[in-house]
Amino acid sequence: QAQLEAARGTLSLLQKEEARYQTLYEKGATPASTVDARRRDVLNQERAIKEIESNIATIPAQIDAVQARMSANRANLQKQGVQIGRSVVKAPFNGRLGEVYLEVGQVVSAGSQLFTMQGNDEVRIEARFPQAQLGQFPLKTAYVTTPSGRQVKANIGPLREQVDPVSRTASVQLTVSNLANGHLLPGALVGVVLEGESHEPRPVVPRSALHNRSVFLVEDGKLTRREIQVAFREGDFLAVESGLQGGEKLVVSDPGLAIEGTPVLVKGQEQ
Repeated sequence: QAQLEAARGTLSLLQKEEARYQTLYEKGATPASTVDARRRDVLNQERAIKEIESNIATIPAQIDAVQARMSANRANLQKQGVQIGRSVVKAPFNGRLGEVYLEVGQVVSAGSQLFTMQGNDEVRIEARFPQAQLGQFPLKTAYVTTPSGRQVKANIGPLREQVDPVSRTASVQLTVSNLANGHLLPGALVGVVLEGESHEPRPVVPRSALHNRSVFLVEDGKLTRREIQVAFREGDFLAVESGLQGGEKLVVSDPGLAIEGTPVLVKGQEQ
């Protein structure tokens, strides 16, 4: 706009100059060529003013075009930022990389496995024990011995309901925390010790004394049969939940075709 005002000021001066030379020409004081030159200067300045006005008229459109390009550039920048963000893979846990299945510059698709990762915060361990041992008592605590000899306490997870048909073993899931220093690696063999919950003192009888959920006792010199409930087994012995109080005279040998009420002779202190 300032350029337009300056051009109009110049045009006004040129027009005055043209009028002055026209007056001189009419008085015979200057040739016609001088007047023609001043007239051309005025016409050239008028064309310059029209060009400036035309440029000013196109400025709003130019501003709109620049703003449109700026919006497109912002959108493209945002798109590039999203793509860069998607190229950063963040694990949901702390850990160390294992096997890597890609190279620099390789194009990958959704669902492709990029690498394996071993978590540092928690390590899962699968321990297998004979089915009979796991069914003897409720599990309370577990300890894991790492290959380096370090022993750490483990959390006991669920007991797998399925038993291996060949080894007749069941699986216990354990988790160990705070092994960020790399004491355990995937596939490492470890030692596991399970401890059961403590129980109130219970009568203990040999397994050989149990006959179809019952045992034979000697009461008042006669053979009696009593049904018992077993709490758990430990080797060749049974912990009795109910049916015995302790101190009874128990028949530990095979009574054969025993009949209740049969007189029994106790030899020595054998029960």
